[in-house]
Amino acid sequence: MFIKKRRLRVVICVVILGCMLTLMGQVGLADSTQQLWPKQTRQIVVGRQYMLSGVSQQALMQGHKILEQGGNAIDAGVAILAACGVVCPQIGLGGDSAILIYDAKRDKVTTIDGLGWAPRKATSEFYMEEVGELPRLGPLAVDVPGSFASWIMALDRYGTMSLTEVLQPAIELAMGHVVDEIVVKRISKSSSFQAILDEPYFASAKEIFWRDGEPPRFGEILVQRDLATTYRKLAAAEQVHLSSGRSAALRAAHDLFYKGEIAKAIVDVLQKYGGIMEYEDLAEFEAIERPPIMITYRGQYDVYQNPPPTQGHMTLEVLNILEGYDLKAMGRGAEYYHLLSQALNLAFADRQAFVSDPAFVSIPMKGMLSKEYAAEQRARIDPNKAMEQVPEPGNPYKYDPEISAPTACAGEIPTLLANANIGAEGAIFVYDGDTDSFSVVDKDRNVFAHTGSLNSGAGAGIIPPGYGFWLNNRINCYDVRPGNVNEFEPHKRTRHTVQNVFVMKDGRPFMILGTPGGDKQTQGTLQVFLNYVEFGMNIQEAIEHARGINTRMCETRTYPYTAKGDLQVTTMTVGQEDIDALIAKGHKVTLLPHIMISGNLQAIVIDYPNVGVLQGGGDPRFRGSYGGYTIGW
Repeated sequence: MFIKKRRLRVVICVVILGCMLTLMGQVGLADSTQQLWPKQTRQIVVGRQYMLSGVSQQALMQGHKILEQGGNAIDAGVAILAACGVVCPQIGLGGDSAILIYDAKRDKVTTIDGLGWAPRKATSEFYMEEVGELPRLGPLAVDVPGSFASWIMALDRYGTMSLTEVLQPAIELAMGHVVDEIVVKRISKSSSFQAILDEPYFASAKEIFWRDGEPPRFGEILVQRDLATTYRKLAAAEQVHLSSGRSAALRAAHDLFYKGEIAKAIVDVLQKYGGIMEYEDLAEFEAIERPPIMITYRGQYDVYQNPPPTQGHMTLEVLNILEGYDLKAMGRGAEYYHLLSQALNLAFADRQAFVSDPAFVSIPMKGMLSKEYAAEQRARIDPNKAMEQVPEPGNPYKYDPEISAPTACAGEIPTLLANANIGAEGAIFVYDGDTDSFSVVDKDRNVFAHTGSLNSGAGAGIIPPGYGFWLNNRINCYDVRPGNVNEFEPHKRTRHTVQNVFVMKDGRPFMILGTPGGDKQTQGTLQVFLNYVEFGMNIQEAIEHARGINTRMCETRTYPYTAKGDLQVTTMTVGQEDIDALIAKGHKVTLLPHIMISGNLQAIVIDYPNVGVLQGGGDPRFRGSYGGYTIGW
């Protein structure tokens, strides 16, 4: 008995010691004991017929239903969007959507811009002189919701089913669904919600989500009758006009939202609480189908992205720069992370200087994506020394002679915040995001990829009474500095971080990637892609090991346009030796043991290694709480 107890004590001591050493490794305190992330924690999801990957299992299942009913990827994608408006309650009709579609029959890659524009009365002078800021919450934080217009355009041009059919699963969800961790995190734990609980404009949201003064709890059944009624009204508008043809019927639903009672409800609630949006701001809005932007990486991979006003060019510009290095020989160490961070810094600088609504500014995209410009940018990188401040933008105009360089400045280089430092303790994060990203591939290899958002947290914190959907708070993504490309103009779309990555190889669809994460989106998807094509990881490994670095040597996407100037490094995927080497190169390193650098990564590999094979990966770690899902058949 004594011997058994002694052995038990020894085992307990060993377990405790192991846990302590693991924890020390996670925060980067000892290089000899540091425990890096396991090689792979989930199996790859495989299938032959179709695949869906994203954050919400409940939403993805609605797309699965549509595919089983004979719909294509676009039909399923819109069904998932509608379901996200229910189970991911800050995503839906009141936000923005960036969509990328591959039409297999026409062998065509295209994008749909469902990004809203500013009200006519939104000007720099109004916000800076009358309001004194660009608010993050309330009626003055809202621009025109663009999402629903893009749903209609996608269905009309590339879908096969009716709006009524693809909305039905979401209607059923809205009449009673289980509150999961997504709802709990996005409502109960969001700092944005806590800030506005007592605001009068928050009253209609309280009626839906706060029962007896308490937010929804995990496992409860949540009923959203107002949202279900809104979806039914949109479907009914379509049904009434079916005799006029499919496109006309879909247009009727569009007009109900942008020109009918829903538009009036949006304007009424905003103006009631001091907003400046007018009926015409909604009535004149249209989604836009835009051709994608594209580069060829190493002569093998045609990489497509959403064009401006998204930050999609960053993926392509960074890949062009990195093409000049032998990454495989270099390996995933300090040298690689240094080069990646410096290339990202340069692309971020170009984003801030050149990218906004192409209807208002001439963007030298041809120059920015040229191999000659990439070589020039590459020469700006010192392999041994990190950039000490936010870099100046490059000069892509010389490689894009059709575009004239502007005479106005792009704004001052932002001030670096003093809190960029080296520390082992990491940071405490409260979930306050709202972006959703997902992808669908069907049996015919049509592809639908979507990344959409309200902007942050609870959006503006406003739900039009009786309609059940949240309104965005996109206004603080515009610029108020004179001469900046992203400065306010009436009905101008602001620059967006939402984007999707689609890759072709050998003339066939190869991969689709996406993630939430704001400025971190490009950084995350780039590391997944490079892990797969350069470092030989399978798709699940590529996702799980994508959280290496995240540069913040860039201007923030929202007012007041500051820069923190540090390099976030996750101690679960980057070893202590590499961290020390990055510090030696001059990086201001902030260590993150919390695994939250890159949002919620998801990807689908199409017909590789063999035709007829689909492989999918989902992130096991979303902002330190819950992960993504992949469904395949």
